[in-house]
Amino acid sequence: MPVRIGFVGVGGIAREHLKNLAEIPNAQIAAVCDTVAATAEEVGRSYGCPAYSSHEEMLSHERLDAVYVCTPPFARGPAEIAVAKRGIALFVEKPVALDLSTAREIQATIEREKVLASVGYVYRYLETVDRARDALAGRQIGIVLGQYLTSTPRSPWWRVKAKSGGQLVEQTTHIVDTARYLAGEVRTIVAASGRRLVHDLEGMDIDDVASVLLTFESGAIGQIASTCGSIPGYGAAGLTVFAENVVVEILGTSGVRIRRPGRVEEIQVSGSSIFRSEDEAFVRAVETGDHSLVRSTFADAVRTLAVTLAADESVARGSIIHLS
Repeated sequence: MPVRIGFVGVGGIAREHLKNLAEIPNAQIAAVCDTVAATAEEVGRSYGCPAYSSHEEMLSHERLDAVYVCTPPFARGPAEIAVAKRGIALFVEKPVALDLSTAREIQATIEREKVLASVGYVYRYLETVDRARDALAGRQIGIVLGQYLTSTPRSPWWRVKAKSGGQLVEQTTHIVDTARYLAGEVRTIVAASGRRLVHDLEGMDIDDVASVLLTFESGAIGQIASTCGSIPGYGAAGLTVFAENVVVEILGTSGVRIRRPGRVEEIQVSGSSIFRSEDEAFVRAVETGDHSLVRSTFADAVRTLAVTLAADESVARGSIIHLS
């Protein structure tokens, strides 16, 4: 029997997941919903499934094994809780919320209902990150340097703090999460940010440059730089880890370079969607009930959210934030 999948929100990133799922033999796109009814109907026609304008209506009318929630961050909470209360598996795009109260309410429902839940931290599923973890295994990490440098995304909601959370929370979160995945839990955060580069976008109220200094529970330190004020056509995202006798450079989602004394190994990624592996893993986890196939659980993603929110708190307070 195919895994019957519904979608809440079918714009933006949802299109990547829909395309992948349509090519996975044991996955079936069974229903979609979006608050913009015309968008839901267009996608429903494309994939030959019913379309709804609310998740409540979709959940009431459809028998689903899993639901993807791909709404903007400000809309998080009601759909995830409704899905989890029905015992349906969840895939949630990052970040999982804009505040820890909402995130923890969703988490509590997932854990109470024992629902399988995966979060879209795609770097965790890349072969290149697997190779990075292998190269770092058993070695003491000294410093982690990360960056997410890009121009401002086109979506109007993205440039509004109350809707996206800002670049650190919505975008650079991928780099923060990968740093945690490789170097372990974060102990303290101190950050600085400002509005320096983007002045001509209507409604924009987020900072466009930021720098975050982290200390990890292991004693390693990290620095992550962000900007959404780069010129169009120039951008860089990635992470470099300096450990005992090895330097590992994660080149965004395109490759990894592993430097050892006298030797350099480079692996490039090309071809299919970078989201394909996480979609395949989620479908397989739903099909088999094997939760270990999920590399970013909801609880884990809440810890990444806590780091990015602590960076914002550090900026506001002008002080070091200690995570409990």
